[in-house]
Amino acid sequence: MLIGVMSDSHDRIEAIRAAIEKFNSESIELVLHAGDIVSPFSVREFEKLNCKIICVTGNNDGDPMALRKFLGGFGGELKDVFFKLEVGGRRIAVTHGEWPELVEALILSGEYDVVVSGHSHDASIRKQNDVLVINPGSCSYPIVDGVVTIGNGTIAVLNLEKMSAELLRL
Repeated sequence: MLIGVMSDSHDRIEAIRAAIEKFNSESIELVLHAGDIVSPFSVREFEKLNCKIICVTGNNDGDPMALRKFLGGFGGELKDVFFKLEVGGRRIAVTHGEWPELVEALILSGEYDVVVSGHSHDASIRKQNDVLVINPGSCSYPIVDGVVTIGNGTIAVLNLEKMSAELLRL
């Protein structure tokens, strides 16, 4: 099973569209969004996904009730701060990652095979304590050479069968 992972879309419609196009072309079966969608108007773009999306709130999501309503209108979900799910026999935790100690606690808990976070805009994939840790960076405002930039954002694809992930530049 292939899972799309994204974060920090910050209402940049063209970046959201590029991510959706990439996910649809990769035959992604589920998308996890690690927070900071921001405004309800940008949620409408996610309707174009060929799969379900589950999101977690981020520190810039101003109206979670409206985000939840718009996502729910087409079968998407918005969870508060943190959520866990089991997919393909793998236990996955998702949080925005505003609190690095929460991400570290999830990794060290031994309860998860995969931990997904966002917030930093700094894309990375690593193994820590036998946990695959994914930060897809920002699809809108990625960090390049230590500086937040506009455009050429990143997303990730998680392959549950191989327990591997790959960063993709938009």
